[in-house]
Amino acid sequence: MSDKEKYLMALKKNNGRIDEISIGLNIGFSDEKTTQIIAELVNEGKIEFQSFGLCSYRVL
Repeated sequence: MSDKEKYLMALKKNNGRIDEISIGLNIGFSDEKTTQIIAELVNEGKIEFQSFGLCSYRVL
């Protein structure tokens, strides 16, 4: 499973409970790696910016 797939799965399960950077940290990614993955997922149209609880992104 790729890092993007791991992050996307964790983001789905999160349901707005913790912020997007903490999701990455919880699965072992650095802040920089998490930010890079988020940017790639946004560019691919898999997630979008939207305030949802503590998390600023939601899965499409």
